[in-house]
Amino acid sequence: MYVVSGPDPGEGKREAASARLVESLKELCEQAGKFDPPITITLENGDREVERKMLIGQTIEAVEVSEIVREDYDNFGLTMDLTHFPLLGEDPMESLELAKGHIKHAHIGNCVTTIGHELYGDKHPRFGIEGGLHGVEEIADFLEGLKKVGYLNGSVPSRKPIVSMEVIPIPPVSPGQVIMHTKGILKKVFEIL
Repeated sequence: MYVVSGPDPGEGKREAASARLVESLKELCEQAGKFDPPITITLENGDREVERKMLIGQTIEAVEVSEIVREDYDNFGLTMDLTHFPLLGEDPMESLELAKGHIKHAHIGNCVTTIGHELYGDKHPRFGIEGGLHGVEEIADFLEGLKKVGYLNGSVPSRKPIVSMEVIPIPPVSPGQVIMHTKGILKKVFEIL
């Protein structure tokens, strides 16, 4: 199960909000650990400046939270989302390297960073859309990065790695069309890997 940090309360209030977030995450991990097998809880960071305006933005902040929670709970980690790196002004490969050992889930999505574009922000449009930043090459690079940091090579020994695609249909494109298009993109990715 993945969660987000909630809204950024602004300068001067982040430290207290982060402490409350850590407490909440530990409570979740405690309860999730009672299941057999234990449920893994992951935190997905998001932009602080563009659209979502989350408390936990930069990957370094997410890693800091993860380090604290993982002192007590091994059923916690991070969700890394390809969509978010451009919105955070981060290089995907540098962020994956920074989060190495903390990644327990990965999302593949697309985003638009052109201000004024109708799909600006974290809207997960289909791949190849005009103004979108992620397509076949970027997805392949992301998967290679996940492999390089060990996530796709068994760094989570208790289970297989989870990589999901997050694409939202935007009318007039139907959900079925988005699924077919996304499968086609994934097929091209695997052809070059």
